Amino acid sequence: MNYPVFKAGRLPSARSKRIADGLKLLEDWIIHLLSQGFEVLQKDESRIQEMATRAVDSGMPAIGRRLRTLPYKIKSGKDWVEELMNEIGLIYLFLQMVKAREKHDFIHEEDLLAFMGVSIKKSDLIKETTPVEDDWIYLGTHREKEENILIHRHWFYGRNQHKFGLYLEFQINRFVQIRNFDFGKMYCGYVHFYPSALPIRMHDVPEQHHIIPEQISWKTHDVKEYLDVLTKALLRNPFLKQMPALIRDSKTIKIEDRWFLVGVDGVSIELNATVDKIWHLMSYQMDDTTVVIGEYEHRKIFPLAVYSHGYLRKI
Repeated sequence: MNYPVFKAGRLPSARSKRIADGLKLLEDWIIHLLSQGFEVLQKDESRIQEMATRAVDSGMPAIGRRLRTLPYKIKSGKDWVEELMNEIGLIYLFLQMVKAREKHDFIHEEDLLAFMGVSIKKSDLIKETTPVEDDWIYLGTHREKEENILIHRHWFYGRNQHKFGLYLEFQINRFVQIRNFDFGKMYCGYVHFYPSALPIRMHDVPEQHHIIPEQISWKTHDVKEYLDVLTKALLRNPFLKQMPALIRDSKTIKIEDRWFLVGVDGVSIELNATVDKIWHLMSYQMDDTTVVIGEYEHRKIFPLAVYSHGYLRKI
């Protein structure tokens, strides 16, 4: 079965056709791989590199990057088959969603394009989306390194519309200037969100800022409610890598060598944090009104801050 071309008006027909041909080639490669077994990749890494190059040449750079990480997973030696199954399975799910997108309204074409690494220009973003005005409260930043790029994920919360926003910055070297946001401040004005079935990523953050008010109407969840929200979000966009969290009524406990955020009904979610950060968090949780602010990624919560008695404090 040939793949349908993408309808996004910002894509030239020749590029859309090249992507469609690349998707067919990728599916054939996966099916052939499954018939042979993953062990062939362990013996011959060039199979991966060749397909990664073809993906990039077809206009799918993000899939090419995903494929180039597979040799590192194989060489890790620990559960590498499961790691490959998860990665190949996600790509195969993406391929099936591309085929089904014309039949199902919940599949957003821009989410599929983003998965492939087909970015949208600023001019198209502004033209195709409606600006959202609010007071954007800064919630914290999670920094991590991917290959040679330092990624800064800045999280915000719209005080009036209760909408979350993620502002990404990429730092290739130390000469790249990164914006500095302050706890206890809200950045007021219009923002554009990247089109998606679940719009979260913001294009930019306003410069004008004010001190947050003493009383804020947070839209919080307990642990069980948050997991329900997370499930619904992933059903709308299975390729979401991170989600924000505002969790109330929780305690932190240790089971063997792992730490968990536990709700009043015993439902839990694992924490991703250093021991020092865990103890810092636990000290704030001695107050039952404390709201834990974090980022969900890879089935764990990375704590960013807490809100307690009118104050936002970094963890």
